[in-house]
Amino acid sequence: MQQQRSYIGNAPSSYIPTGGGGESPPISRGPAEIIPFPVVARVGFLDRTAHLAASYRDPSKYLASVYRQQESSLRRRGFPEDVVQSEMAALDRAIQSRLGEYV
Repeated sequence: MQQQRSYIGNAPSSYIPTGGGGESPPISRGPAEIIPFPVVARVGFLDRTAHLAASYRDPSKYLASVYRQQESSLRRRGFPEDVVQSEMAALDRAIQSRLGEYV
């Protein structure tokens, strides 16, 4: 017995096997998670920022400015407050850990 085939349109690439309950249900996907500051892109930024901060007599003033800019960027892009706070904490931890390499 040969399997019956059905096509949508005339393109064989749109082959749909028949039987077994008809069409498959659509794939349910949740909202995509957006990574505000991708890690790969951040590595150079983190290293440069820590290196520059270490060159200041008072790195905290420079870092406060960097943090304000990054926080403002996240808010402009519409990220929720919990994401902003989480990203800022992660940014601070990453810079502080690198800062030790330069001080």
